[in-house]
Amino acid sequence: MPYIDYKTLTNAFYSIRTACELFGVTEDTLMILCEQYRVKPYKNGFSVGKLKLLHYRIYHREKEKPSTFEAGSPWGEGPWND
Repeated sequence: MPYIDYKTLTNAFYSIRTACELFGVTEDTLMILCEQYRVKPYKNGFSVGKLKLLHYRIYHREKEKPSTFEAGSPWGEGPWND
């Protein structure tokens, strides 16, 4: 999920197509993300508040994902990694 500076979001309403472009996803993926993070768009798109909320939830959830272990990590080596 790309970083979005909320100060640059100047419109009050964003179409679903524009939201897809901002998030870098397809419409199908956006629909799945909306269901997963419980943010329902309006009939034609998102208010700026809902768009920010959805982005915030997705962006921070992805940051919480554990990264791959580095070579120097004690967890990076062992029989469980085979």
